[in-house]
Amino acid sequence: MPNKTQRLDEIMQRFGSRPALVNMSAVSDYFGEKAPYRIEGGVAMIDISGALSNDPWSWGGTTYGEIQDQVKIAAADPEVKGILLCVNSPGGETDNAFETAAVIARAGEQKPVYAVAGTMAYSAAYLLACQAEKIFVFATTGGVGSIGVWCAHGDYSEMLAKAGVKFTLISAGEGKVDGNPYQPLSEKAQLKIQTDVDRLYGEFVGAVATGRDMSPIAVVKLGAFCYEGSKAALSSGLADVAGDVTDAWAALSQQIEDDNQDDEENKYPLMRGSQRVASATNSTKDKTQMAETKIADAAQVATPVPVPTAAEIQTLVTEARSGGFEEAGLIADMCAIANSPKATDFIRQKKTLSQVTSELLADKVAADAKTEIDTASSVKAAKSSKDGEPTEHGTPKPWSEITAQLTGKGARK
Repeated sequence: MPNKTQRLDEIMQRFGSRPALVNMSAVSDYFGEKAPYRIEGGVAMIDISGALSNDPWSWGGTTYGEIQDQVKIAAADPEVKGILLCVNSPGGETDNAFETAAVIARAGEQKPVYAVAGTMAYSAAYLLACQAEKIFVFATTGGVGSIGVWCAHGDYSEMLAKAGVKFTLISAGEGKVDGNPYQPLSEKAQLKIQTDVDRLYGEFVGAVATGRDMSPIAVVKLGAFCYEGSKAALSSGLADVAGDVTDAWAALSQQIEDDNQDDEENKYPLMRGSQRVASATNSTKDKTQMAETKIADAAQVATPVPVPTAAEIQTLVTEARSGGFEEAGLIADMCAIANSPKATDFIRQKKTLSQVTSELLADKVAADAKTEIDTASSVKAAKSSKDGEPTEHGTPKPWSEITAQLTGKGARK
C-alpha cells in the first residue's frame, strides 16, 4: 500500500499540480472506494453491536442490512481471507434476523468466519454468532445464549374506559383487528400470536443446532438462559474458546495460513497422498455418524401418528368440553394450525396448552432437522460439481465494482 506522500505524488502526476482543483470523483474511481470495515492482516473485522433491528430508525444500534452488506462485500473482497464478527449485542428484532444469519452462513462456505462474544452475544446476536465456524467468548464478562422468542401485547382498554375514551374498530377481513391494544386479547388472537412465536422459536433452535453441530433437543434443553462467563459458555456447548478479539484474530490468521499451506500441498497430489486419503475417510465417517445421530434424535421426537378426521376431532372436543376440559377446542385449533395429527391424543390425555405447545415445537424442530439431513447429500453433490471452476470473485476488483455488483447501483461519485 502506498504511503500518503507516494499517494499524493501519484495524484499530482495523474491529475495535475494543483490538488485543490482535483476532480475527487476521478481520484475515488482510480483508488477505489473504502471498504466498509477495517482489514487486519487479511481479516475483515465486522462489528455487530448494540440493539439489532431491521430499520435504522428503530432502536439506534446496528441494522441487519448493514451487517449483510459488510459480510457480502467481505466474501467478495480478494484482499479478505477471513471474517471476524466482533459481537457485543443483547439481541433485537426477528425481522430480517434469520435472513442475515443465512448470509453469514453462505459467507462461511467461501471463507473462514469466526466470532467473538464480547460482554454479550444474546438472542438475535447469538443467532448471527452461531453461524461462525468458531466462537470465542471473553473469559470473565463474556456471555452467550438467550435462545428464545417473545412478543408483548398491551391492553389499554381499562385505562381508556376510565378516561372516558372508547374506540370503535371498523374493519374488513376475518382476524384483521385481532390483537389490537384497545380490546382485551382474545383466546383466538393469543393462540395466533403464540403459534407465530413458536414458529420463530423453532427456526431459532434449528439455526443454532445446525451452526453448533448439536441436536435440536439439546438446544431446547438449554432453555433461553444467558450463559455468562467462559466456563458456563463452554460447558453449554454454545462457545468454543475463552479469549478476546486479539485471540480470535490470531487463531483465524493461523487457520488462514494453514489453509494456504494445504492449498500448496494439494498442487502435488502424489505427495502425502495416503495421509490425505485417511483424513478424508475419517472426516466422511464422522459426518455420517453425526447425520445418523441427528436422524435418531429426530425419530425419537416425531413418531408417525394416524391422521384423525375432522368429524372425529369435533366429536372428541364436544365430549371433552362436556366433561369439563375447556381447553380441548383450543388444542384442536392449535394442532390444525400446526398441521399436526396429534389432536386426539392430546385431548384424551388432557394435556395443557403449554405441554401441547412444547410437543408441537419439538415435532417441528425434528422435522426441520430431518429435512436438513435429507438434503445434505444433494447439496454436497451440487457443491462438488463446481469444484475447480473459477468463481465470479476470482480476480481483484476495485471497491466501486464490488459494491455495484452487490447493490445493483453504480459507483458512488
